[in-house]
Amino acid sequence: MASAHLDELPAEAELAAMLQPEVAGCYQCGKCSAGCPVGGVMDILPQQVVQLVRVGKTEELFRTETLWLCLGCGTCRSRCPNGIDIGRVIDLLRQCQPASVGRSTVKDIRRFHQLFVGEIWQRGRVYELGLLVRYKMLTAKVWEDLPLALRIMRRQKLRWLPSRVGTWRKIRGQIFRRR
Repeated sequence: MASAHLDELPAEAELAAMLQPEVAGCYQCGKCSAGCPVGGVMDILPQQVVQLVRVGKTEELFRTETLWLCLGCGTCRSRCPNGIDIGRVIDLLRQCQPASVGRSTVKDIRRFHQLFVGEIWQRGRVYELGLLVRYKMLTAKVWEDLPLALRIMRRQKLRWLPSRVGTWRKIRGQIFRRR
């Protein structure tokens, strides 16, 4: 799973320099924030994420919940007149966020994200049952959703055994390559 993430976390200045080309064309029109389906619950809006990246204040972003509330739906990119992919910027910031930063709810979301990406890295798809069991064990909330889990299992909505995409090893490098 570790290989699905950045091997070493870059310093703030290095991260800001890496993200500058991604956000250089932004002129703060606000269309990304206006169209964001979860903008109403974010503590800072997508255009503010871009602004903080542009001025090199990525450390401030790590203390927000916005990084973990972004759906990655691409609405911001489609609305942006310059085609800036804020979702991609946010995803990179997620990968670079130090584990020690964030509130407990953010830490749980980060754990889930890391497990999810690890599943994709391993199999090319998500093994839902394994993902849920590992997440529940990591967060020490094993029994919290047991009644729901039993109903889902009874209805055969989850596979008991994992499957793998046949050509996964060939395409994994393309999906997880560092740009």
